Amino acid sequence: MELPRSCYRRRSGPAVVLLDGAGIPGTESICAHGVTWYTHRLGGALLGRLSRDDGRDLGAILAATIGEVAAMHRGTCDVGHPSSPQATVAMVRARRGRLDYLLLADSFLVLDQPDGGPQVLTDEREANARRACSAPLAGVAEGTPEYDWPGVLDLLDADGPIDVIRRVRRAEARAAGGPDARVPDDATVAHCAHLPRSEVGEPRQPAAT
Repeated sequence: MELPRSCYRRRSGPAVVLLDGAGIPGTESICAHGVTWYTHRLGGALLGRLSRDDGRDLGAILAATIGEVAAMHRGTCDVGHPSSPQATVAMVRARRGRLDYLLLADSFLVLDQPDGGPQVLTDEREANARRACSAPLAGVAEGTPEYDWPGVLDLLDADGPIDVIRRVRRAEARAAGGPDARVPDDATVAHCAHLPRSEVGEPRQPAAT
């Protein structure tokens, strides 16, 4: 599946990284490189650090990598400006019977648990986004497979991420003419199957820099 240019999704061994870049058009004077450049540099550097499999804390890995990418263009761009390119981050690592994860901003991790149904995780600081994601998908009719998380997981198992996104886009298109029509945002799904049974670790957040 072709990703939006501002998104990044890669896997290296037991680690997966998914980023969704964010930026404001017309801010070239702040950063000449742009969101796509930033997202792919950050994602590639994160995956490189994770591939070392040294068990380092995910928050420390992310903080160090953000600093590394900032240093790449600090001399030409205003990296401290709030409109400088940035990205949401989802990092997952299975290591020695433990599943570690880090979620920054409105990224979500859905764990298909053998008992108790799906567990939906996100950045605790994104309370509004978390409520929106935990609710049924906007624009999707009740009773359809993609209406709730168990249905979404079944669709992922059967047909993969492309079909899930295609169904959501169709639902958005049906609602496009209504008063509550929304402009579709980027949509990227990383489906990790056949992972070893692992204990889920505590959520990690970036270390202070």
